Amino acid sequence: MLPKASVDLSVEFLGHIEEEDPQLVSRIFERRRDRRVAQARTQLAGKSLDEKMAFLAGMLDEEGYLADFEKLAGGAYRMTLHSCAIWAVASRYGQACTTELEFLREVLSEVEIERVAHKAAGAHACAYEIRPRDSQAAAPRRRRPGAKPTTG
Repeated sequence: MLPKASVDLSVEFLGHIEEEDPQLVSRIFERRRDRRVAQARTQLAGKSLDEKMAFLAGMLDEEGYLADFEKLAGGAYRMTLHSCAIWAVASRYGQACTTELEFLREVLSEVEIERVAHKAAGAHACAYEIRPRDSQAAAPRRRRPGAKPTTG
C-alpha cells in the first residue's frame, strides 16, 4: 500500500490532468490496463484456468488487493478483492474500476466475467464471477411467442 501522501498526490495530479484534458485521464487508466494485460498474458500463456486463477489472485494480492478465489459449481470461480489498492483514486474516478474489469476480461478472454459486488457501489469488497462460456450462450436466443424482435 502507498503512503497517504502518495495517494493524495496521485488524486491531486489526476485532478489537474482532468482539468487540462478530461480524456487524458481515461487514456491514463487505459495505458495502465494495457501494461498489466501485456504483463499478465506472458505469465498466463499455456496455463490451465485453475493455474490462471491462482496466478491472477497472487498478482492482485501483491498489488495490495488482498485477493483470493474459490472454485464454484460447474467449473465457475469467484475472485474476491477484499481491499482496494486504488480506493482513493477509484472512489473519484470510475475509469479505474472499469479498467480493472476490462483487465480481467482481456486476460481471461475464454470465460465470462461478471462483477457481482462492487465497493464503489457500497459493497465491502469487489467480487467477480468467472464462468466458462457455454455453447448455449453463443446460440441465438429464442423469442417468446408474440415478442417483438430487438434491434442492435
